[in-house]
Amino acid sequence: MTTQETIDLFEKYVIGNYPRLPRVITKGEGCYCFDADGNKILDMFPGWAVSAIGHCHPKVVDAICKQAGQLLHIDNTFYSEPQGKLAMLLSERAFGGKCFFCNSGAEANEAALKLARLHTSPEKYKYLRGQLPRANFCDDDGDRPAEAPRRSAAAAAGLCLCAVQRHRRTGVGFQR
Repeated sequence: MTTQETIDLFEKYVIGNYPRLPRVITKGEGCYCFDADGNKILDMFPGWAVSAIGHCHPKVVDAICKQAGQLLHIDNTFYSEPQGKLAMLLSERAFGGKCFFCNSGAEANEAALKLARLHTSPEKYKYLRGQLPRANFCDDDGDRPAEAPRRSAAAAAGLCLCAVQRHRRTGVGFQR
């Protein structure tokens, strides 16, 4: 397919929830990507921290192939030895304690809020139910922007926490 044919395919079948660069990446090797037009591009964006060692590193490719030959995916309702060993490695080398594995930002945000509530006395937070009006979103300083753009779930959770902190700091409640 040509670059334009691929872009047309996306325009017809993929929701445009964010803008894309007009390049079709077909291959990655080390710190370079190659597009459908044959251009070699220095990849200075490590894919949300999942490819900081580069594209298609031989050790990573081998590990993925080995694991795919044994078990490609198992949900968290079952135990798996690799996940247990990863939790041990993270705990021993990073922060101690236990790990929480999830597969989406929504689950991560929900767990963060639940853990914060579990380990914080009720006087130090205000639990809000329902949807906040967009006008109540605030930035890190507790100030409301003139126009609140649409935000991701992670950003919304952060803004809600910011609003709760502002409430604790100023005693200002939420108004509709």
